[in-house]
Amino acid sequence: MSVNNELKKRAEVLIEALPYIRQFYGKVFVIKYGGKAMVDEELKRSVVQDIVLLRYVGIVPIVVHGGGPEITELMQRLGKEPKFVRGLTGDRCRNGGNRRNGFGRENQQRTR
Repeated sequence: MSVNNELKKRAEVLIEALPYIRQFYGKVFVIKYGGKAMVDEELKRSVVQDIVLLRYVGIVPIVVHGGGPEITELMQRLGKEPKFVRGLTGDRCRNGGNRRNGFGRENQQRTR
């Protein structure tokens, strides 16, 4: 794709987005960050770029993360089988400590 076509395409996307940018300017968006986006490097970069763009256009992103892959890995190392109920970890009470350990590592990675 030529540079002119690429610039034209970007301009069209921004023009289409303007009404939404105006509508949501100053609003808070809660974004759940989890699953494959936490382990795929290219997807991580894309998510972060999108979050930065939201902030640049005046939207206030708040990111929460599930930590699923980290928790699953930790539980398996401890010899436990993770259980999921409707996409959520179903073993909250018994494994809260595992979850905190997983989130601690995840938080350190996210803030680098």
